[in-house]
Amino acid sequence: MYSFIIIGQGLAGSALAHSLRQRGIDNFLVVDPGYQSSSSLAAAGVFNPITGVRWNKSWLANELFSSLHHFYPEVEQFLGTQFFHALPILQFIETIEQQNFLMGKSAHRDYKEFVSIPEKHLFEQDSPLGAVEIQQSGFIQVLPYLQATRKWLLDTSRLVEKRFESEQISINSDGIFWGDRFCEHLVFCTGLGQVNLLKEYPSPLIPLKGEMIEMATDQDFFCTNILKKKVLCVPVSNHSFWVGSTYDRIFDSAEPSEDGKQFLVSGFNEIWPFPAKVVRHWAGLRPTTPDRRPLVGRIPGTKNMHLLNGLGTKGVSLSPFFAGALISQVLGGDALHSEVSPNRFLNRK
Repeated sequence: MYSFIIIGQGLAGSALAHSLRQRGIDNFLVVDPGYQSSSSLAAAGVFNPITGVRWNKSWLANELFSSLHHFYPEVEQFLGTQFFHALPILQFIETIEQQNFLMGKSAHRDYKEFVSIPEKHLFEQDSPLGAVEIQQSGFIQVLPYLQATRKWLLDTSRLVEKRFESEQISINSDGIFWGDRFCEHLVFCTGLGQVNLLKEYPSPLIPLKGEMIEMATDQDFFCTNILKKKVLCVPVSNHSFWVGSTYDRIFDSAEPSEDGKQFLVSGFNEIWPFPAKVVRHWAGLRPTTPDRRPLVGRIPGTKNMHLLNGLGTKGVSLSPFFAGALISQVLGGDALHSEVSPNRFLNRK
């Protein structure tokens, strides 16, 4: 008998598997056919505590960022794979209004641990209004993280590489049968794959399209910041940046678009003063919700079926904290944040 069967091995499912391991819970199984089209691969992997047009502190920033800065280094060490990069974000200031606003943030006691004013910064000659540094930020290389996690799961016989079918579920007073496998708890971490999967809970998930490009330059330049203006430029090597991302709620196709590419190239060129070219362009669909809060907790009307989904654009920062919170709720009865409860969408029109 398994304690947990996890459906999906993207950012949410991987975080849940590692969180169980960290707690000494070994009798779990992950079901996933492969993540070639996973929404997790649409992510640049950036974690940023200051977001939005008003540069406010992210929801639950203190809890989320404390959790992820412990979680990912431990997973790196366990897997023997480097993918976690703690880098400050250099936010270039474009207007006097922004300058006044961001300088004020840097002096506010609630923001001092996240926002600072650098004495010197990159490309000062092109940024007359200066820049601020956002601390506790960085990125993870999503694909190496997911691949190394998958290898561990396969090597320890904790991964079934097949598509999950809800028709195979049967429930009794002791737990859940999925085919001939029996578990106490079933957790859906399926991203947009959950849509129409659960008859008991019509999905409120909304696809959010994101596009990214990789820019290559001949300039040998070691960058110790993620660069941000209209777009984020993530230095993945001395000659390469990931640039993203777009946020499209209305779109005709899930494929990369020329408009998206031109927006990202233009944003990159506003920051990077050297010649560069596009070497890759891709897109993906992220699972988000109408209120932009994740879905975490027991599926309404069930006893031991749960959700960890709807992480949207913040899967890297949300998944470690809420994977741990869900386990604590399931095993210890600890309360989850009411804002993430799946119950909140039961009466939607």
